[in-house]
Amino acid sequence: MIPMRLHLSPSRFFRAQFLCLWFVVSTLVLTAAEAPKKVFNLEAGDAVVTLNAFSAQSGEQIVFPVEQVRGVATRSVRGEFASAAALEQMLADSGLIAMRDAKTGALAVRRATPPPAPKETTRAEPTPPTRAEDQRALAMTKFEVTDKRIDGLINKGLLATDENAALHYSVITRLDIERMGATNIEEVFRNTPEITAYSTPNQDASVVQIVGPGSLASNLRMRGFDALQTTVLINGRRIARASFPNLVGSASGDLSRIPVGAIERIEILPSSGSAMYGGGAIGGVVNVILRKDYRGRELAVSFGTSTGGGSTEYSASYMHGFSLNGGRTTGTLSLTYRDRGALAFSQRTAMLDRALRRLTTEAAIGTFTQMPGVIRLSATTGELGIPGAAGVRFATLPAGLTNAQANALTPASFAATAGKFTPSYDRFQDNFIYTPSKSASVSSTVEHALIRDRVTLYSELSFTRNDQNIRNPKFFGAGTSYGMSATHPFNPFRTGVTPGFVGRAVILNVLPVDARENTTDMRRDAYRGVLGLRGKIGEKWEWSLDGTSEVTVIRGDTQIGADNIVLASYFSQTTNPATFAQRWSLYNLLVDHNVYPVPESFNNDYLNVVGRQRYWQYASNLIARATGDLYDWRAGTIKGSLGTEAYWWQYEGKRPYDVTPALATLMGGRNNLANDILFTKQGRRTDSVFGELIVPLIGKKWRPVPVESLELNFSGRFEETNDSTAATTGAVAVKLALTRDVTLRASRTEGFFPPEQSSISLADYRFATSITNNFTFVDPRRGRLAQVNVPLTNAAGPNPDLKSETSISDNFGLIFTPRFAKGLRLSLDFWKTSKIDAIRTPTLQQLLDNEAFYPERVARGPKLATDPADWAGVVTGVDTRAINFSSIETDGIDAQVSYAIPTDHLGEFTFRARQTFTNHFYTTITPATAPVDSVETRDGALKWKGNASIFWNRDEWTSGISARYTHSYKTETTLASSQFPGGTGVDGDRIASDLVWDYQVGYKVAYRADARGWRGWVSGTQWTVNVLNVFDRMPPWFSTGFYSRFSDPRMRYVSFQVKKSF
Repeated sequence: MIPMRLHLSPSRFFRAQFLCLWFVVSTLVLTAAEAPKKVFNLEAGDAVVTLNAFSAQSGEQIVFPVEQVRGVATRSVRGEFASAAALEQMLADSGLIAMRDAKTGALAVRRATPPPAPKETTRAEPTPPTRAEDQRALAMTKFEVTDKRIDGLINKGLLATDENAALHYSVITRLDIERMGATNIEEVFRNTPEITAYSTPNQDASVVQIVGPGSLASNLRMRGFDALQTTVLINGRRIARASFPNLVGSASGDLSRIPVGAIERIEILPSSGSAMYGGGAIGGVVNVILRKDYRGRELAVSFGTSTGGGSTEYSASYMHGFSLNGGRTTGTLSLTYRDRGALAFSQRTAMLDRALRRLTTEAAIGTFTQMPGVIRLSATTGELGIPGAAGVRFATLPAGLTNAQANALTPASFAATAGKFTPSYDRFQDNFIYTPSKSASVSSTVEHALIRDRVTLYSELSFTRNDQNIRNPKFFGAGTSYGMSATHPFNPFRTGVTPGFVGRAVILNVLPVDARENTTDMRRDAYRGVLGLRGKIGEKWEWSLDGTSEVTVIRGDTQIGADNIVLASYFSQTTNPATFAQRWSLYNLLVDHNVYPVPESFNNDYLNVVGRQRYWQYASNLIARATGDLYDWRAGTIKGSLGTEAYWWQYEGKRPYDVTPALATLMGGRNNLANDILFTKQGRRTDSVFGELIVPLIGKKWRPVPVESLELNFSGRFEETNDSTAATTGAVAVKLALTRDVTLRASRTEGFFPPEQSSISLADYRFATSITNNFTFVDPRRGRLAQVNVPLTNAAGPNPDLKSETSISDNFGLIFTPRFAKGLRLSLDFWKTSKIDAIRTPTLQQLLDNEAFYPERVARGPKLATDPADWAGVVTGVDTRAINFSSIETDGIDAQVSYAIPTDHLGEFTFRARQTFTNHFYTTITPATAPVDSVETRDGALKWKGNASIFWNRDEWTSGISARYTHSYKTETTLASSQFPGGTGVDGDRIASDLVWDYQVGYKVAYRADARGWRGWVSGTQWTVNVLNVFDRMPPWFSTGFYSRFSDPRMRYVSFQVKKSF
C-alpha cells in the first residue's frame, strides 16, 4: 500500500504555535521571577574588560563610563550565582558600585565617589552620598557613556542593525543557533524564513564529483532572487563569491567554511541594500558576525548521526579569549575540526522504495537497472516488435551473454524476457546525497591600544582547510543510459536485423560494474586576513582604516572512469567512425559484465582520464570610515558617517585532462575527447564612497507632540567598476515610537547589480561570437508562418552595452512591546521589492514577438516575390546576446513574535516564532508578455516558510521543542499551471509541504572551584542532546532527485554535545 502524504496548511502550523504559547501562559501562576543562577567564569582584571565579559556571560545589559572604571582591578568569579551576586563579588573592594535602573532593568556601574567627569562624556549631576547603604536608597545617577561607534574588527556602519531598527533586520543570535541544534551553517540557513533557498556542494554530490570547484560555492537566495544578488559579509566585509565562468557558473560566497561555533550572530537585511553594503545587494544582505569579546576558555566536542544511518559527524572546537597588559591587549584564538561522513542513497532505502512506487516502469528502468541491462523503446508510443509479445516496450537482456552472442541478438532473443524488469539498488551504493568531508580551521583576533583611548590596532587571521575524497563507481552517465538509433550496427532491433524488420530506436540501460570507478580528491584552502587602525578625532569623532585580503586555493584530481565525459565520446558513432566497431568490441554494452568482466588493462588503457582542477581566487578591500556627532539640537544629536571603499577581486583557473595515449589513438586524436578548459584570469575593481546620517526629530529632550520619539536614517553610495557603468543608490528609513509600546517604521532602499564581467567582455578563454545555428520559430510578421530548422547567423557572446540591474525595496513595519506583558515582542513588516532592467538571454521567438522593442536584434532580408504586401522580409540573422529586458516584483509579510515569561517556581518559558509569507513573485520576461506569478515555485519563492520554538529553563535544566515548516510548491514535473504550462504531472498537483518537529534537552553542571579529578573535568560543563526530525519524517517526494531539496534527507538526526568553560 502506498502511503499518502497529507497536505499541511499554514493554518495547521500556526495552530501548533499558538497551542504551545497557550500552554505556557496557562501554566503560569505568578509573574514575579526569581533570579535564575548562571555559571560564571570571570578572570580578575581591568574593569573595562571584565564588565564586558560579565555582560556576555550573564546576558545582562550593563553601562559604565569607561574613563571612570578603566584601570580598576576586579576580582575573579567562578561558580554558579545569580547575576547580582556575581557582580557584587566581582566588584568587592574595587571602589565600584552597581545599581539597576527600575525602568529599563539595565545595570550601571561607576565609582563610589566619581572623579570629575569630562564634559563630553558626562552630564553633571549632584554628587550622591558615598556610603553604600545610602546608594541603595537613591535613584540611579544619570550619566552618558560615550558609545564606541566604530568597532574595528567588525566593520559596522552608523545605522542600527538590530531587530528594532528603522530598517527591517532579522537577527539570528548565538542562542538561537544553539536552540536550533544546528551543527553547521547549512542547517541555520535552511531554517531561516527570509532565505528562499540555500545549498552547498555537500547537498549536490554530482557537482563535486565531475568538476570539483563547486565545492567553493554556496547558493544563498533571498526573496527568490538569484544567489549572486545576495551580498554575503563576514564581520561587515564582503567575501568573494564563487565565480568561475565556463566551468561551474557563479554563486554567492562560500559560507560553509565558517564553523557554526564561531558565530556570534547573523544579521539579515531582507531587502535591497546597496547604499549600505555595495553592488549586488538586490535580494538582501547576510552579515555573519564572529565571536570576539569572549574572555576565558571554552572547549566543546560533539557527535551526531542519523538514526537511519549515514552523515555521522564528529566535531571539536576550542576558544580562548585573553586580556593582557592590564586590558590594553585583548584577543581570541579559536580552533575547530569537523569530520562529516557521507550520506548515500543506499542508506535511504525507504526513499528508493517510494521512488519505485511513484515512477512509471520505464522511468524506473532508467534509474534502477543492474547488469545485465534492460533495452526499451525510445519513442513514447509503439512496441519493440518481439515475436509473441505484442505491445511490449521493454525487455531484459539475456543473462550470460558473450561478445559474440551479444552481437548476434535479434528481437526473437528477447521472447523469454519481454516485459520483465528486476529493479536493483546497486548503483546507489556510493551515490551520495551528502558528500563526505573533513575540515579544520584556526582563527585569531587581536586588539591592542597603541595610545590609550586614542589609537587601537586590530587584526584578524584565519585559515580553513576542507578535504573531500569521493568514490563513486556507479555514476549516472552515458554508460548507464545509451541511445541506439534504428540503424545502429549493434542494435538488436535495427532495420533489417531479420528480413523485413522495421528498425526501432532504443535506449539501453546498463550498469557498468567492471568499468573504472570515478574518484575525486579535492582540497580547498581559504586564507583571510584583516589589519587596521581605529581611533578618535577630538572627542566626538572616531575613525577606522583597514584592509582585508582573502585567498582561496582549490586543488583537485578527478579520476574519470565510467563517466559521461569519456563514454559519451567513446561510444559515439560519429566520433572517429573508423574505430567504432573496435571500441564496441573492447567494451560491448550488451555483454553480461557480471560474468565476463573486462580485463584491468582495458581500464588502464582506455578508461583512465584524470581531470586536474586548479583554481585561485583573490579578493581584497580597503575601507576608511569616520563617524561622529554633527550637531546637537533640541531633539538630540545629529550623527553622521563618511567612508570610502576599494574592492578588488580576481580568479584564475584551469582544468586540463590527462589522457592515455592508447585512448587518444583509438579516438582518432586528443581533440575527439573532452577538451581542456584553460583560461588565466578575470578580475574587477570597484571603488565607492558612502555616507550615513541619523537625524532625531523628536526625543526625550524635546517632544512637541505626544509621541515618544521620531528618527530619520539616511544612507547613500556612489559606486563604479573599472569595466561597467557606475551607479548611485540611496536608502531612507523612519522610526516613529508612538508610545513606549508601539513603534512604526518605514523604509525605501535601493539596490543595483553590475553585469557579470563575462557578460560584457571576452575573458581570456575564447569562443565564437558569430555562429550559424538552426532555428525553429513562428514569424508573427510573416503571417505567423512556422519555419523549421532554418539556418540563421546568430550573434552570441558578451554584450558591452548591458546596463546594471536596479531595484527598489519598500518596507512598512509595526513593533509591539507592551508594558503589561513584559518580555513580549511582536513585529509585522510588509515588504515589496521591484527589480527592473533584469538581464536575460532572449530566445529567437521572444525577439520576434517583441521586434518592435528590439528591431536591431532581428536581421531581415528582402521579401519573396510571392509574399503578401504586408509581410516583412525573411529572417536572415538574430542577436541572442544578453539584454536588459525583464523585470521582477515580489511582496509579502514577515512576522516575528518572542515572549520570555519568568516565573517563581516553574522557571522561565521562552516562545519564539518567525514566518515569511510571499504574496506574489511576478516575473515579466519581455515587455509584451503578461507577468507570471512564480510564487509557490522553486524559481520564485515559497508561499509560506517559518519556524517556531518553545523553551523552558529552570536552574540547571533546559528543554525545548521546535517546529519547521515549508509550504508546498509547483515545478515542471507537477500538473500544468500558469507557472509551468508544460508541466508533466508526474508529481501530482504539487510537491508536498513539510512540517518537522525537533527536540532539545540540556543540563548544566554547577561549577565548583574545589572539585578535583573527574569531578573537576565535569564541573562547569553543559550537556546537550538534540533530536532533529523527532518523528523521522521522510522528505516530500520530488521525482527530480527523489526528495524535496527544502527538506533534510538525513531525517531523524541525533547529536550530543559537551561544552566546558574554564
